[in-house]
Amino acid sequence: MQMSARFLRSTTGPALALLAGLLTACSTDAPATPVAQPPSVAAPRTITVYPVLLAEHPSRDVAEVVALMLERAGLQRIEVPAEPFTAPTGGYDEAAFAAHVAAQPPDTDCALLAQYDMTPEGVRAVHGVLVDTQGHVLWRDQQTPADAAFQQTAPRNPMTCCVLLLERLRGPLAYRGDPFAGTGDGPWSRHWETKSALPPDAERTAIEKRARLAARRHDARLVVLPPRIPTPDGDQWSAECAERIAQAIDAAGLFHATTATAPLHYAVEPASNEMLMLWTGARAVQAAVRESPLADADFVLASDFLFSPVDGTVHAVHSWLCDATGQWVVVDMQNEYHDDFQRAAPRSREDCSDLVVTRLRERLAE
Repeated sequence: MQMSARFLRSTTGPALALLAGLLTACSTDAPATPVAQPPSVAAPRTITVYPVLLAEHPSRDVAEVVALMLERAGLQRIEVPAEPFTAPTGGYDEAAFAAHVAAQPPDTDCALLAQYDMTPEGVRAVHGVLVDTQGHVLWRDQQTPADAAFQQTAPRNPMTCCVLLLERLRGPLAYRGDPFAGTGDGPWSRHWETKSALPPDAERTAIEKRARLAARRHDARLVVLPPRIPTPDGDQWSAECAERIAQAIDAAGLFHATTATAPLHYAVEPASNEMLMLWTGARAVQAAVRESPLADADFVLASDFLFSPVDGTVHAVHSWLCDATGQWVVVDMQNEYHDDFQRAAPRSREDCSDLVVTRLRERLAE
């Protein structure tokens, strides 16, 4: 069954939100499980990861997620070719892939091809095959809902399929590092930081310092902007949610909170990388605050509630606390990989509003 482009966009967007702690949140505690066919040679130290097939659609983005995880696991070099492997018959074909690698061997010890068999109803299987440069199959694996590892990881999108794939690769790659570590300084970590538009380390350190200072200013004046709620018909701005957020913040004694009399408009382009959306939004909010300063405001709070265009479920909640000059104080992202999001299980705008307050309270308490 082929997936529509709309379904792919709706699932890959939140699934690629991975940097700065998301990999840690995705980690499973599953022990290493025996692979279907162990390699007969020393464990590879360099690998080429071909664009991952989402059903029959190749995704270099998802392959780069796998590359990042493998880098953190300790592999010495990981390459991701720009061109995907395309089987003559289409789809996932292990024999054709092995022949392709033998005919065009990469400059690494081995090559990996994976397929996540995804449908609108869920993930049906996760396939993987590892071959050496001569086209010999070193390892192959298929996980379905009938398998214990699949049940434990419960993959539901490309990101969690990557988690399952990396757990299954522990045997053939014999890596000792933690593929789900939240930090790293290798080339793929730097690539994702650039791709996700993260600010420099110095600015991130400054944000933490500003948050600590803001946490002491309980008498400061906070203006809550109407949250932005993207819809297929355009952005909506909820004054009701702003009022709910302001009342809760004021009642909690975090700040003296009021609401803006009108939205402070900004735009965030949808992207397959949610971290990119978070920081693009942070810059858009910063620019809006600087272009239209709010009178009598020490701080400004903006937020985005991201709902699935397919089924209306809450994909993510982003929030940004700035000072009156637009400097970032808190930049926060919540989705299904985060504990607070899981506990809140938001289903409505009101639930998202409450989650914004929870996250602000926790971030200011750090």
